[in-house]
Amino acid sequence: MSDDRPGIVVRPGLKLEDVREQFDGNEPYGRGRETAAPRGYNAERLATALVSETARFEKWSPGPWVDAFVPSPSGISCYLEVKTTIDQYPSQTPGRFRIWGPHHHRLLASADVYEDTNRLHLYLFVVYTIDSGIEREIGKLVVPAIRVDDHIDTWALTDHDTMGEQLTYTVSWRALLDALGVSHTEFIDTDTTDLTAGSDRLQDARKHTDA
Repeated sequence: MSDDRPGIVVRPGLKLEDVREQFDGNEPYGRGRETAAPRGYNAERLATALVSETARFEKWSPGPWVDAFVPSPSGISCYLEVKTTIDQYPSQTPGRFRIWGPHHHRLLASADVYEDTNRLHLYLFVVYTIDSGIEREIGKLVVPAIRVDDHIDTWALTDHDTMGEQLTYTVSWRALLDALGVSHTEFIDTDTTDLTAGSDRLQDARKHTDA
């Protein structure tokens, strides 16, 4: 793949803390309002602004299997599943992302349906730290869902408050970067690590746009 072909992210400099600074930016809404962490909702809003034509911190989802759908009348539309974790737990171990099996498999099924279209199915992974009680972004990464699936080896059963017992895959953010071939230094020093850049799937999607 050639890195001279741009990726899907159009505003890589936006950060998690930018969402906090917006009016009402920390108030969760929608599904899971009572239990969802505000930073999770902020990350979902951030995902939309990273790839949308409007750069507005909003979000809309077609269902519980994906966190955001960003339509584009003239370009590429994106389904985004968003995962966040703290950089390090109090135990001094790296923070971990949890992927829910039913959501992941539905995302991949949708990707199969829309394979020959202008729609992409992506993950946004965000790592943050806590500074004086406020989350500060360490780094973030956008990657096609199929590439994440390539590195899922073992599923485990986990109990969820509303979904019951479900298959999950849990991975530390450092291990995920290693699996995807992204250096830790690059991840931290780059505003947004965009692994759609240079991908054949993105170029195929562009062929179906009206632009």
